[in-house]
Amino acid sequence: MQTLSSASVRFLADLKLYLLASGKNEQATQDIVTELENHLQEAEADGKSTDAITGASPADYMKSIASEMTTDYRESFAILLQIFTGVFCYLLFQDLLDGPLAYSLYFLIGFIVLISLFLIALSQLFRYSATHADSKRRFVWFGLYGSLTFLLLIGLFFTDPLVPSPMIHFSWWSSWLIGLFAFLFTVYTAYRAKTWILPLGLLAYLLPQVVIRFGFDGSPLLAVLVGYLFATSTMTGLFFYETNFKKSQHTEG
Repeated sequence: MQTLSSASVRFLADLKLYLLASGKNEQATQDIVTELENHLQEAEADGKSTDAITGASPADYMKSIASEMTTDYRESFAILLQIFTGVFCYLLFQDLLDGPLAYSLYFLIGFIVLISLFLIALSQLFRYSATHADSKRRFVWFGLYGSLTFLLLIGLFFTDPLVPSPMIHFSWWSSWLIGLFAFLFTVYTAYRAKTWILPLGLLAYLLPQVVIRFGFDGSPLLAVLVGYLFATSTMTGLFFYETNFKKSQHTEG
């Protein structure tokens, strides 16, 4: 089998990312990527470049393919649920470090709204990443986006005590059962999706906090900041690894 050029491999990875971020069915996306891979192999065997298939603008080519495909709302909802549960794990285990879970209605509603906006914007960011080749700019955008989301969540934490709202309390047992279920669900969805960004990012967020708070008796604020830096670095690195370097395994296979 002909080995694809780095440009073609990159295009196929970006196309898959763009279509999935646009809510297209995973199997239909894979079928299109496989078909295009065959076309690219034939084109390169004849001495042609990736542009012979995609045209002068790969981004426009991706958009045209996406416009011809049906959006899979059921699968999109399942993916959003997976991401939402993964993000919610950060909140759960952060709070479990301080005791049984207890949330105000204001906080729960605000958290749901913020994460919903986060997921909508993340989809747009993935599509931007797939259609722009500048890796440094993509890295900056992901860093800024993650920082903004973190600041908004911090704002929600600070305003929570100032807004009167009914409280929902959980016992120790129910708190840990909720946390265990959420983490297992995150691991399960990571296994199904073949990406370990969320669970590994969660561990990178929590382990430094446990060491700082309970090993060195450090302040909770310092622990959160260090955990955030570790998690952001880990998740950003894993994202670029899976989208830019893992594709080499595909071409070698």
